[in-house]
Amino acid sequence: MPRFDVLPDASAVAQAAASTVRDALAGGARTLVLAGGSTPAAAYRELAGMDVTWGRVTVLFGDERCVPPADPASNYRMARETLLSHVDPASVHRMPAELGPDEGAAAYEEVVAALQPLDVVLLGVGEDGHTASLFPGNPAVEAPGLVVGVRGAPKPPPERVSLTLRALRAAHMVLVLATGSAKAEAVRQARAGAVPSGMIEQARAGGLYAALEVDDMTAALQNKPDASADLVLSADAMVYVGDLAPVLDEVERVLVREAEAAGADRIHFDVMDGHFVPNLSMGPPVLAAVRAATTLPIEAHLMVERPELFLEAFAEAGADVIEVQVEATYQLYRVLTRIVELGKRACVALNPATPVEALREVLPYCSEINVMTVEPGFGGQKFIPSSPEKIRRVRELAPSLDIEVDGGVDAETARLVREAGANVLVAGSFVFKHPRGVAAGVRALRAALG
Repeated sequence: MPRFDVLPDASAVAQAAASTVRDALAGGARTLVLAGGSTPAAAYRELAGMDVTWGRVTVLFGDERCVPPADPASNYRMARETLLSHVDPASVHRMPAELGPDEGAAAYEEVVAALQPLDVVLLGVGEDGHTASLFPGNPAVEAPGLVVGVRGAPKPPPERVSLTLRALRAAHMVLVLATGSAKAEAVRQARAGAVPSGMIEQARAGGLYAALEVDDMTAALQNKPDASADLVLSADAMVYVGDLAPVLDEVERVLVREAEAAGADRIHFDVMDGHFVPNLSMGPPVLAAVRAATTLPIEAHLMVERPELFLEAFAEAGADVIEVQVEATYQLYRVLTRIVELGKRACVALNPATPVEALREVLPYCSEINVMTVEPGFGGQKFIPSSPEKIRRVRELAPSLDIEVDGGVDAETARLVREAGANVLVAGSFVFKHPRGVAAGVRALRAALG
């Protein structure tokens, strides 16, 4: 779930955004994507005065108008005047939008592809709910690839270049900044996923949050999440091999009518091959049936040997997140980058006996880390007591990523892992076998977390 920080004024929004960027860069982020607009500009001025090791930071842009770089309307010019002339990043890749929307987008696609997934992305929000140069109703919102040429923008100039939703959804951290009462309705629509600025959250982009000026935002934030707003409860759909028709019926009945109605935020779909783990479970056809029956994000946890053979199949079946085990492949870098190329969020799972250090080299390519708190392959196992300490070490290593826990999650252990730094909790037996039903199980978990 996205985190919403509602702050007293525009100055506080700028300070909060700058501090978040500074902390992310200090924590290991290496790419920073800048936006245009007056709200991001104020954040850049704050950031220019902060202590950041800029010599290891690569700067990109989320969108650009098709004007020369010295034009007053250029986002690059604004960023140069407010930030880039005061610091010295390792490299700056401006969008060559003066070449035109198609040629500029093609040239920038190569740059973005080489640096995927992006670490920190700053975005603004327009009064119509647009973000970057993705305007409601414009074909660019549905564009494939990482960069798109935009025509027919409702604000001048009409031709632009923009990162796509696919590129934004794959980023580790997305900060959406909105100030001013005129944007209250846009924020409300974004929270409903009805405009582009709210469509990033649909893929659970890691670290996504909106910093909002309090002004007239109260109405836009009705039903605002509480202090645990970044918590994601994932219903574990462990389905074992059996007669296909009853299985599909059970998937639809349990996952859609119960888990979704009960308030689960995500469906966790276990895939087991009988080799990496001793059990067998269903594959892409069943996931496709789940996809057709729910709007919730689906995470495919591939507990299989050689997951690289199955990425395309699960992506086509409708998985939003594809999770692979560190221990299951010798080609982890290739697997993770391929997941991102497919437009999905990449997650790495770590078995209980696998050291945290095994993550270090692949962190730039991940959106999530799953710390397994039981041995994978069986539901209903007992939570391993040393798991919270391991979660703390993973959180220290990856401060900007989502940290998931899978195994033995109940009302007691949920509190322990949450305090240790986890924000995505996978619950199977506790939810689906709760004596008072699925909804009671979800309520018990949320109550345990305050």
